[in-house]
Amino acid sequence: MKTVLFLIIGFCLFSCINKGGMAGDKAICLDSIVIQKELRFSSLFEKPEIIILDDDTIVGNIDKLLAKDSLLLILDKELNTLHVFDRSGEFKYNIGSQGSGPGEYTLLCDFTLDKEGNVYALDFTRQIVYCYSLSGQFFGSLSLNRDEGQSHYIHYNQGDLYTDLHSKSGEDAMMRKVDLKGGQTERKYFSVNVNNEGWRQIQGHSPFCLPLEKELCFSPLYSKDILCLQGDREDIWLKFVTDAWMDKKTLDKIDVNKGETLRYLVESGKVHSLIFLAHVKNDYLFKYQKGYQTYYGLLSASRDSCSIFNGCVDDWVYRAKGDDVHIIPNLITYDEKGVYGCLDMYTMPLFLSLVRSGQVNESLDRILELKNLTENSNPLIFYYPAKE
Repeated sequence: MKTVLFLIIGFCLFSCINKGGMAGDKAICLDSIVIQKELRFSSLFEKPEIIILDDDTIVGNIDKLLAKDSLLLILDKELNTLHVFDRSGEFKYNIGSQGSGPGEYTLLCDFTLDKEGNVYALDFTRQIVYCYSLSGQFFGSLSLNRDEGQSHYIHYNQGDLYTDLHSKSGEDAMMRKVDLKGGQTERKYFSVNVNNEGWRQIQGHSPFCLPLEKELCFSPLYSKDILCLQGDREDIWLKFVTDAWMDKKTLDKIDVNKGETLRYLVESGKVHSLIFLAHVKNDYLFKYQKGYQTYYGLLSASRDSCSIFNGCVDDWVYRAKGDDVHIIPNLITYDEKGVYGCLDMYTMPLFLSLVRSGQVNESLDRILELKNLTENSNPLIFYYPAKE
């Protein structure tokens, strides 16, 4: 019996190591992958297009960006506004406004688009979804069931509307499907105890990921799996295997009221905050945190091989010189042809200092305009076309 068990374990480890870290169907064995030095943007992308937003309209921050046709929709939580610009950076209009009248919101926390381009914007305070056309015309609202808990993120997929779900009253589900006509909850999914180590706090990135996939993909902050829906059936899109994953024992030590979450995360040395950033041609680009270190990964589109990198370098934007400072933009969304990245209100001053000190490539498009930007300029957007 011991011999049989040994052979089974040995076969599993051999399979994990010899398939680029893949441990069977839909699983990555992180501990067996040899970590490479760095991921260079030039291996994935062509030279980026730089989008400088019109300074006549102030943008406090880019908290979320979605592209539709020739338009860029930007959620700006700093100014509590949903801006619309075109691809050249020219301001077009805002969608909705703060207030108490029809179509006016209190505090925007997220938005999503359906296939026609209609906008569904979630008001965190009121727990109401406001509905607008792409041109900004208000046409209705959906009141969420507040007795079930609070929602902070919203996502449209294959004709249905979903929100995350957080409750202090023992509600086990982390996601709900919402009726597009009245806002009633149609169904709930994914156990917080089974899929997120029991963590119920609203914190970190949106759990909705890979929006261009046919399946709805869902990745809670402390889940070691990328969850998905096949119709209404819960499934695992991809599983991560590592001895260092964030566990409930570590999470139970965190007192959120003392603001200790970040300190515990980095000091624990545990793996957490797995985020899939984009589907780039033949690969999925993702990142995760282990202690203080951010690792980047490339998973093949067929999900049968994976590479992990100890960091990332944007060698299109920056000169490659030893230990020079590089700022990796927040890769915030993607489309069928490339990935959008942005520099926010916190990283813009450092980026502009790098421009002035000559650490940014002179061959960049619009380099002269970059040199004339100031710390008061709007956040920058980079569009990285996928390499053919």
